[in-house]
Amino acid sequence: MSQVQELNRRNVRLNVERKTIGSYLLGYLDPEDEFIPLYPGRSDTNLQNRLLRHASLGYFSHFRFFPTNRIREAFLRECRDYHLLLRAGITNIIHPRHPNGLPYGCPYCPKRGDA
Repeated sequence: MSQVQELNRRNVRLNVERKTIGSYLLGYLDPEDEFIPLYPGRSDTNLQNRLLRHASLGYFSHFRFFPTNRIREAFLRECRDYHLLLRAGITNIIHPRHPNGLPYGCPYCPKRGDA
């Protein structure tokens, strides 16, 4: 499991390998230095590039990332994080999309079907 990192281009380049598949959480630290995740996401092709784009936008101060070997693992992790954080309040309220060309459904949706 990755540690919480400050979200900047340097940290992303140092900690996330290029062309990594995986999921991530974006957020900030509260006054007690606890990470408050507000945005779950993933990349099926290049997690480093995705996080670099987020770092450039400057909406969030910190991140955690979770590299995987398979797109399905990244999708399921993003879905899980999305459903867990939806109750707590997150900034991306659109359900994670299916990976391109792959028939994965979200096991956390009430119908346990398509996301």
